[in-house]
Amino acid sequence: MLKQDAWASSEKQSFSRPTKNDIYTTEILELSELGSGVSKIDGFVVFTPNTLPGELVKLKIVKVKKTYAYGKVLNIIEESRARVTPICPAFLSCGGCSLLHMDYEEQLKLKNIDFYDKDLHYRNKVTFPVTNNGIGYYKTGTHENVNFYDCKIANEDFVDIISQIESLRIEPYNEKTHKGLLRHIFLRKSGEEIMIALVLNAKRGKEPHKVSQKILSLNLPVSSIVLNYNDKKTNVILGEKSQTIFGKPYITAELLGLTFQISLHSFYQVNEPLTEMLYSKVLENIDEKSTVLDAYCGIGTISILAAKKAKHVHGIEIVQAAITDAKKNALLNNVENVTFQVGDAKEAKIERDIVILDPPRKGCDAKLLEEINDSFAKKVIYISCNPKTLDRDLRYLTNFEVAEKKRFDFFPNTLHIETLTILNRR
Repeated sequence: MLKQDAWASSEKQSFSRPTKNDIYTTEILELSELGSGVSKIDGFVVFTPNTLPGELVKLKIVKVKKTYAYGKVLNIIEESRARVTPICPAFLSCGGCSLLHMDYEEQLKLKNIDFYDKDLHYRNKVTFPVTNNGIGYYKTGTHENVNFYDCKIANEDFVDIISQIESLRIEPYNEKTHKGLLRHIFLRKSGEEIMIALVLNAKRGKEPHKVSQKILSLNLPVSSIVLNYNDKKTNVILGEKSQTIFGKPYITAELLGLTFQISLHSFYQVNEPLTEMLYSKVLENIDEKSTVLDAYCGIGTISILAAKKAKHVHGIEIVQAAITDAKKNALLNNVENVTFQVGDAKEAKIERDIVILDPPRKGCDAKLLEEINDSFAKKVIYISCNPKTLDRDLRYLTNFEVAEKKRFDFFPNTLHIETLTILNRR
């Protein structure tokens, strides 16, 4: 509940459901999962960006939905001690860093973090949309470009590369008319290797050939240049077909003493120092006598690392390209006690002592969780990037109990976290 004195200086004295352009003075109670401050107007929830818990603010209602509304800050009457001046000029329009106005130590307390590293320039992968407005992330809740790519959480080497690509003046894509050529600029780095990919609204032909000549003329400090073709009317960023025009179709990552090849479509964690911390904790829970099922194995990073300790590891993944990469990575590291297969983990009849789960944000399939719960597995290692789906999925594992839960700040200056949960059979 709100404190009564939060209403004392309110501009509007009848606390019925708010309407657009109403003005209130109210207290911010908490943050939403998207980083907006949450307040209540006579019990009606209002989300207001650029506010922090404990602040007393004067706000204007800008949009009203059935059960909630959106506000815009007019004045911060009482600031939180956690508030800092955002270092990025695009903070108020860009949707990338919802907590850049909050002191990092306070962010760690808010998110109850156990492991963390640096809070800026930690992302080893970014994808910038290209529009008539320029290059940069989309404004919050829109497909309107902020025209700013000096991102404070992305690797610092990316800025100069994008600047040089911008100088080529390749015709930007217009998603409304489906005209134009350059849709996105993709960058990924590991160690000293950088991959860039230009996502083109085209198939192979005359226009991509011109783009190829232009970008090669820049002599960029990268190890791989890829043209990706996506001529569909879709919000999906990458197309299915690609052409490597310089270097290799992958970059190489070193992780806990092993080497992994990461191609354009490969999933790989965006924060490498935290990835090593996380995977080290995973390996602490693998013993040499165990048979392990890695149910969402991707390109095989966890499977191959686990195979260095386990008796045998089975990696399963529904994406064929990922399994192809996983097999290559196993050969690259001379790891033989690992088996990879394409398929749905819930259908796999594989003997295992330990199950590793690292699903996408939507969480695990319910049938898989039920099968694990009724199996002879003695331990589940669950890596999650979404606390909501993690909590939901743990309810299926009634035959297990949580032995350990650790939070990793993979995504500083946002409310996102990575959680490692260790469950032992009861």
